[in-house]
Amino acid sequence: MELEVISKTGKAQCLDYQLYNFLSDFNNIAQILPPEHRDKMECTADTCTINAQAGMSVTLEFIERDPYKMLKLGAVMGKDFYIWIQLKQVDAYDTRVRMTIKLK
Repeated sequence: MELEVISKTGKAQCLDYQLYNFLSDFNNIAQILPPEHRDKMECTADTCTINAQAGMSVTLEFIERDPYKMLKLGAVMGKDFYIWIQLKQVDAYDTRVRMTIKLK
């Protein structure tokens, strides 16, 4: 069974390269989370391990990058979970964002 969820297209009030540079480094993403969630994560620029309850964990990594346009993340074990983040700058300080999550 395959599951795919596609977000609505959102609007970010920044330039595409600013948003891309922020999202393409897991360290940046971890810094905006509340401390109680940050404590359950171990991040580098390219990977992020999330420790869930009962000793379970999942490690995500960037598996494809298209500067300023797209990021693709996947689970290290199994490769059956993907997240695509698409960016499109339509005007100055108007970047559209859409996320797709796919579970095989």
